Amino acid sequence: MSPLQSQQPHPPARSGRVPQAKPHRDVVHARARVSQSYWIGLAVALTLAVPSGLAVMRRPSGGGALVRAVPVGRGPDAVAIDERTDRVFVANGDDGTVSMLDAHSGAPLRTIAVGRDPDALAVDAQTQRVFAVNGNFAGRGSVSVLDARTGDLLRSVAVGDSPWAVAVDERTARAFVANSASGSVSMLDARSGRLLRTVAVGLSPVAVAVEAPAHQVVVVNAGDFERKVAGTVSVLDAWTGALVRAVPVGLAPSAVAVDSRRGRVIVANALSDSLSVLEAGGATPPRTIAVGPDPNALAVDAASGQVVVVTGGDGRMRVVDARRGTIRQTIPVGPPAQALVDDVRGAVIVEGRRALLARGRDARVQVLDLPSGTVRRTIPVGPHPVAAALDRQTERAFIISAGGAAPQQSPWWTKAPPPLRRWLSWLALHPPASALGSVAVLDAGQV
Repeated sequence: MSPLQSQQPHPPARSGRVPQAKPHRDVVHARARVSQSYWIGLAVALTLAVPSGLAVMRRPSGGGALVRAVPVGRGPDAVAIDERTDRVFVANGDDGTVSMLDAHSGAPLRTIAVGRDPDALAVDAQTQRVFAVNGNFAGRGSVSVLDARTGDLLRSVAVGDSPWAVAVDERTARAFVANSASGSVSMLDARSGRLLRTVAVGLSPVAVAVEAPAHQVVVVNAGDFERKVAGTVSVLDAWTGALVRAVPVGLAPSAVAVDSRRGRVIVANALSDSLSVLEAGGATPPRTIAVGPDPNALAVDAASGQVVVVTGGDGRMRVVDARRGTIRQTIPVGPPAQALVDDVRGAVIVEGRRALLARGRDARVQVLDLPSGTVRRTIPVGPHPVAAALDRQTERAFIISAGGAAPQQSPWWTKAPPPLRRWLSWLALHPPASALGSVAVLDAGQV
């Protein structure tokens, strides 16, 4: 299961902004069975600092939306849920570990040592496998394959340099890893974890998503804006991994979302201030929709086909009619203007008429009414929220917070691929190594 159905890599910073969910080093997806007209868009904005750390606590089931807060490892980067096994997995980038939680109670079950710097996760519910991508800034990367029931480490597989993102196609039992510094995608067997092939794609692939009905995989290549090399989308065959076509998009594409019902792929071009809309797997030229400065987070409402995009340049959330190419609504989410969604991954999850907005350092989430943009509820969480996931079976939302105090210079920054450094300049900052992350468990039925 993919926590978001969209992938937002580390978004570009055109004006030195710090990312919403990734206020530390490379902190770079959400579910619950809520009614069709129910939930969620997650956006992170930097505001006032709060004390770090969050103790374990409980509330009665009827006592509020916050059920529990659980400490995890240092520098948590990503979260994924397996609804079949009722397990939640959190990648702790600074620890080289994955925390496994119970999806009903949020209770910690175990901590699994994986590779260096895990910062992307994906779950295959069919094979009951979890894929943790390691080594974003450590050169040659690897993928740790875990048993989703027990958390046992089953296999470690070498992939390309600086792996940036991962997605699973449960129909073909394939996992796809985007290797940003290698300009390639590694295709793995989702059952065994065995590397099947490596496919050359475009320059600096930073996001990958699956369009399951079409049996295609969409890879977003950032290009190189310093040399005016626009981004591209590589479309792969989900069975064989073969390159089907390459489609040009805008400058510095930073996020992708898939509308599987309508066969539509939406790409956010951060430095072109636009969305590229691909129909039929890119077989026809993409349409361009102007949306505002620095779009860096996306989500699709599966029921309506509307797209929610957060533009960091003006701190606004826009609801876009992708079919007509028009903006239906604009909702301010600042200050400040550097509002993002789900921090690095840009996790915006939208279902129906409400949206969940997480604010960076003021350690709270807000439930927004999308039609009006008004705040329905404010819920405290841990400092520096970086990712979110929603479990439809348990009706629990999991907000991952990196914790920490003032960001510091990252020693890993020099290892970032050169084409990415300038527009990912905010990755040079990370919280103190001693900072522990946390998971706020929310009752989705009460938000």
